Amino acid sequence: MGTHRTNRQQAARRGERQLSDEETARRVVRVIPDVTGIRRQFDYTVPTDQRGVTVGSIVRIELQRRRVDGWITAVDPSDSFDRERLAPVINIVSAGPTPETMRLAAWAGWRWAYNPVAFLRVASPPNRVPMSIALGDTGTWAGESPLRLDGLFDVDAAPGAPGGYPDPWCPPGPFPALGLADHRNVVASVSAVPLPEDRGHKSPSDFEPTAHARIASGLEIEGRTANGSRTDVYVVDPVEDPTEWITERLRSQTGSALVLIPRGRRARRVVSALRAAGRTVFSPYEAGASKKAAFLTDIWTATRRGDCVLVGGRPAVWLPFPDLASIVLCDDADEVWKHEASPAWHAREVALKRAADRQIPVAVTSPLPTVEALAHASTISGLERPFSVWHRVEVSDRRSDPPGAGLLTDSVVAAVRDSIEREQRVVAVLNQKGRARLLACPSCSALTACETCSGAVISDDDGLLCGSCGARRPRMCQVCGSVSLKVLRPGATRVADELASMFRDVPTMAIDATGTQRRLGMGVEPQVPQRDDDDGSLQRVPRGVGPMIYVGTEAVFHRVGSAGLVVFLDADQELSAQRLRAKEQAAWLLVRALRMTAASPLARRVLVSTRDPEHPVLDVVRTATVSHLIDSERVVRQLLRANPYGLIARGRGVPAVMDALVQTLASGELGGGAPLDVDGPIGAPDRPEYLLRGSGATASTQLAHAARLARQVGTLRLDVDPLRI
Repeated sequence: MGTHRTNRQQAARRGERQLSDEETARRVVRVIPDVTGIRRQFDYTVPTDQRGVTVGSIVRIELQRRRVDGWITAVDPSDSFDRERLAPVINIVSAGPTPETMRLAAWAGWRWAYNPVAFLRVASPPNRVPMSIALGDTGTWAGESPLRLDGLFDVDAAPGAPGGYPDPWCPPGPFPALGLADHRNVVASVSAVPLPEDRGHKSPSDFEPTAHARIASGLEIEGRTANGSRTDVYVVDPVEDPTEWITERLRSQTGSALVLIPRGRRARRVVSALRAAGRTVFSPYEAGASKKAAFLTDIWTATRRGDCVLVGGRPAVWLPFPDLASIVLCDDADEVWKHEASPAWHAREVALKRAADRQIPVAVTSPLPTVEALAHASTISGLERPFSVWHRVEVSDRRSDPPGAGLLTDSVVAAVRDSIEREQRVVAVLNQKGRARLLACPSCSALTACETCSGAVISDDDGLLCGSCGARRPRMCQVCGSVSLKVLRPGATRVADELASMFRDVPTMAIDATGTQRRLGMGVEPQVPQRDDDDGSLQRVPRGVGPMIYVGTEAVFHRVGSAGLVVFLDADQELSAQRLRAKEQAAWLLVRALRMTAASPLARRVLVSTRDPEHPVLDVVRTATVSHLIDSERVVRQLLRANPYGLIARGRGVPAVMDALVQTLASGELGGGAPLDVDGPIGAPDRPEYLLRGSGATASTQLAHAARLARQVGTLRLDVDPLRI
């Protein structure tokens, strides 16, 4: 018996020696698994002769008795575990993001307080890509410290330290005309460049006064960012086609270029022009409904090889260009650049960060550039230049209208009738869904409210619906029981019915975000419009069929391609909205309306019905310049410490998660400067919302730490720099 035990022990020792000899011929790779709830990185081994062992390669690993994908973040890290204790990688399955985009994902995970795995998914190809694509990469980062892909960085770390990130709310370059002097630059990579010792933020009173005379037409404010990158901002005509300008800029450029255009129709024109100029161009907008993943994978592979131009939308900013030489961003104020789901990242911020990492130029062209883009600008052109197309916007003053006058005033009806006589489309915009947004009882004069939460109710075809808790009840007064209710604030559906009754010979359509619904009208029914664009726009109605009337929320701009008249029935709800970016968003609606009516500059127009004709947004219409509007928006951002002068985030979750988040921020355990301000809770008790604000140099780091601790309790929906608050 003892002899057999001794033989087994000797055999086990021989096996250990053989295993150790095999392991000496293996390398260690650090992998972050493709699992949303896991931020840690794990060490595995691969054979020394294994091809494709580079940072960013997608591998198949075994984790907690299941097989998942993951990304290599380091090869032979200096702090790796003993090879004898590590499990092997099952297989290297595909080429993945480049080391540059891996660093970009690490920064984005910190910037938007989310797991960087979500950004690595966007940066990876939809389908498997052969490893031969990645074999041309130089260097494997062998022996270097792995990327900090957990989205956390030391709060008290000095600027430029391996564990620290500088504050992103410090735009680069001098900008004296808008009072943005003495700002610092965003770090170029994980190994940050040293920054000045004073990293505090100035108060609004410390900024220099605005001097519009210094930004005359055509004058450029010269400057360059600290790391050599350059951002040029061009203010252009709202209806100007950027195709020719982009083609001339990229015709003779060496290396790859990234052109970010929010709408497919303009993107296709740019693609055709660049191909005619001899450039190799790819565009995700050309992908069809079938085999879309394979088409996008081919584009990913082509950009990985380099020497091409990519014209795309928001996800295109993550494509793996090895020789990216320039970036062009069109219409940075368009809300399509903001990702709606978690993580709520913004393509403009990623593009500027990527350009800073590679030290390449960025060109931003927009009729209404954002404060964020101007804060990063090295040169600005056309800010004070007047563009006559703004004068095509007509303002209808409703201050003299009698009390109780409806939305369809005499001027609106006359404009609609004139366009119908010209056989043109009419688009009426009213950002109020449903049939009625506010009702009252004519018998007892009581406002209709929800019987559950006392919130305001709206009227639709099925009765009354509470906008807060979602409770539904019959259409009747909750006080006296009367079924006859008076509409105080109509919705888009009711306005569509009224227009259909006024113009019975014209088909009237009510449009919302879900689709198109045909309404009243006794005229000749047109052919069913078909989509001809990726952004959901519609083909023109065939000639001879007659005009049409479209009524809906601002979703109508995504559903209708062109129109002869665009009417904002109640512009005051946008101009006077209690939102941080209300002015910017209202002005951008005017840009969308001008582009919708751009086909015929003589007979087409935009009509704004308002009781505040002196509003700063409408000053753009009178002066045909946007400088004063941008300056007023800048002051508001400074006072409220919003991007780019501070951090504002909105968090939502169950009470246990939000309590953990608030307690972590209030406890002072994070350290590293002034704590974030917490406002709330608001909203439903079972899912409260909080508003988090900060402007210190460690605001983002504190938020990332607190968000990670809160997500250990449950799901947290965090929106950094929300567009509508």
